[in-house]
Amino acid sequence: MKILHIAKKYPDTLGGDAVVVENLVKKQIEAGHKVIVLTSNCTEVRNNSNIYKFGLKSTGLSLDRITIRRVLSLLMLYFKANKIIRDNSPNIIHTHSIDIAFVISLIARRYSIPIVHTFH
Repeated sequence: MKILHIAKKYPDTLGGDAVVVENLVKKQIEAGHKVIVLTSNCTEVRNNSNIYKFGLKSTGLSLDRITIRRVLSLLMLYFKANKIIRDNSPNIIHTHSIDIAFVISLIARRYSIPIVHTFH
C-alpha cells in the first residue's frame, strides 16, 4: 500500500505530533508499505528521499500560529500536494492537522483517495 502522510511538523522539529508521525511512518515501512511524507518547509525538518516540503520557509515555533505566511503556505500546499498525489498515486492519505486536512480534501476528492485524519 502507498501511504501519504501530511503533517505540519516532522523531526527534527520539536513537538509530540512530529514524533508520533515519525514512529507511525517507521512502523508502516517495516510492515512493507511505501510511505511518503509531505511536511512544512521548516528549517529543522530532516531531508530524506521520501520527505517533501511545502510552503514558505519557517521555524517549528511559527507553525502553531495562523499568520499570513501560514495561509500562503497552505495555498502552496494545494499545488505541491496535487503534484505529489498525481505522481505517486497513494492509496490513502493520512493528515495530521485540520487546516492541512481541509486543503487536501479538495484534491483527494478529485482523485477518489480516502483520507484519514488524526487530531494531535
